[in-house]
Amino acid sequence: MGGEELVPGQPDLETPGLVTCSGSNNKVVFSTPQGVVFHNNNGNRPTTTITTTMLRQQTKGITRIITLPGQGKLIPPQLIAALAPAHRRSTIAIPHRLAQPLFDTSTPKEYFLRSSHLQPSVVYVSLLIVELLQHRGITLEAKYILGHSLGELTALVLNGVLEKDAAVEIAHRRGLFMEAAVDREKQYGMYAYIFKEGGYDFIKEALKKWDSLGIANYNTTTQCVVSGEVKQLAELTDYLKKEMKIKATKLDVILPFHNKKLSEAKDKFRELMKNYDVNTEKRLQVPIASNLDGQLAYTHGEAMEKFIEDFSTTVEFVKCLQTVIHTDDKVQLLNIGPNARVIQTMANKADKESRIVNNKTLETLEDISLFE
Repeated sequence: MGGEELVPGQPDLETPGLVTCSGSNNKVVFSTPQGVVFHNNNGNRPTTTITTTMLRQQTKGITRIITLPGQGKLIPPQLIAALAPAHRRSTIAIPHRLAQPLFDTSTPKEYFLRSSHLQPSVVYVSLLIVELLQHRGITLEAKYILGHSLGELTALVLNGVLEKDAAVEIAHRRGLFMEAAVDREKQYGMYAYIFKEGGYDFIKEALKKWDSLGIANYNTTTQCVVSGEVKQLAELTDYLKKEMKIKATKLDVILPFHNKKLSEAKDKFRELMKNYDVNTEKRLQVPIASNLDGQLAYTHGEAMEKFIEDFSTTVEFVKCLQTVIHTDDKVQLLNIGPNARVIQTMANKADKESRIVNNKTLETLEDISLFE
């Protein structure tokens, strides 16, 4: 990002540790090993300290599970508008070329259909919500954490595997790799299907009739998402409607996520991630339930490798939910980020034994203000 104009609140790369904010209180921010310290420009002593630790292991209370969203839906414009003041005070790095259209109310919807635009936006907004909690003196605690697809990148950042200032740029590059990997002469998309219990195996078998199609997300035992060429998706949808009672919904995407068509993009993404210094043997603050196999990852290296490997294979999200929900007799979920209610609903469907005693979302400013 060298030489690029920085948005208000982004760290000044020429002066390490210094961030200037354009909020009404016109404060200056200094990063320290202990946290982020806000000073008034008149030289008064620090007024607020925000720890740089974004997540820590829960030590008491009902087992808490944190979830983080992926790219599945566009970010509600009203949420972006509400977060604009927080963005202007944020210490999270975001390139101006991405921040300006995100917070410009005149930006057309079509802009966000590009993964290279929406993915960094989702990660940034999710981290911004966590930062708002930090402003209130709250550090998130959990026993387990899981992200849906792209949400695993946010989980890696919260765990300290990757620096938060690298997160938005990584998400942007991830989207660019995806866009470059597909045949531009063909149209791609995704459909979500809702069906009766037991229908998933029938759909998996049916996909063998079409070479571009694959299960992108296995979200609940009665819902999955299929990606591939638009023409073949339409044929599959017609076939399934004839053979089984399903509800089909076309998603607002133009790429085949978690599809073998993205194998080349995965290879490029793996090379990109070699540029980041990851302590592979270090234990995670909070274990991550991996989309690759639904199992818990306990080290930085294991979590990173599984995140990369799942680039072009099915997101086994229902397995993730079942794994974490069954870690205790009673659990509570905290769903953080834009469209958090989507995962909230998935979790309720996965909870066949009524183990979830609390299932909250942290998405709006009201959600944040009420959280304790």
